[in-house]
Amino acid sequence: TAVSAPVGLVSAVDYNDDNPSDHTLLDRTDRNATHQWEEMAPVSVARNAYDGVEAFDGKIYFAGGRNPVSNTNYNLFECYDPVTDQWSTLSAMPTPRGSVATAFLDGKFYAIGGSNSSIFNKVEIFDPETNQWSVGPSLPSAVSHGTAITVNGKILLFGGATEGSLRIDQVLELDPATNQWAEKNSMPTARFWAKVVWFEEKIWVIGGTGGSNNTSSLNVVEVYDVMTDSWMSGVPSNTARGGGMAW
Repeated sequence: TAVSAPVGLVSAVDYNDDNPSDHTLLDRTDRNATHQWEEMAPVSVARNAYDGVEAFDGKIYFAGGRNPVSNTNYNLFECYDPVTDQWSTLSAMPTPRGSVATAFLDGKFYAIGGSNSSIFNKVEIFDPETNQWSVGPSLPSAVSHGTAITVNGKILLFGGATEGSLRIDQVLELDPATNQWAEKNSMPTARFWAKVVWFEEKIWVIGGTGGSNNTSSLNVVEVYDVMTDSWMSGVPSNTARGGGMAW
């Protein structure tokens, strides 16, 4: 005779545990759909990068980077397909650069500023449809180690460094309608190597490097309202970090 299972009893089990023997298994989430790290296909050349990586149309694009041992900056440009777990090499950037800021706008990849033997204000644009690069609107001044994000059809560039790794609080916006960079309200905290994310209709600028000696990691979190061009303080992160990741 079939025995009906009790109604309303739900148990949660650990990732590697079996379901309890006195329970009827009605449903269980995919064991792979958990916060577990998995090693995927490596890029062609190991290199430092804190920005320069963008997701677009189901793929991941990785531009430039730097070898800290040989002080070599790369013009490599690669694309990762998560379906096949493979990287493909795309047309190289015209300018080798490390510490480059990147963003996608209107289906095209923007490489913004960065450094080679010196810091520069160059902007170069990659079109995935043609696999070709073109020259974009230059920054008002040279910037390296900045962080870019696309919001509401415009690119915003936060912070960065000038020659001598001096931190800046600059915020620039690229409007494709004018093809020019415009200065916005500055960050309360000058820094480079920060990370920015779009969350709750605002841009969150997290961590970075700066401080009184330009080399201290920061736990500062500041929130930018694009609509009002204004800033508010966020809750500081528990760990100070420069060049961290956030999503």
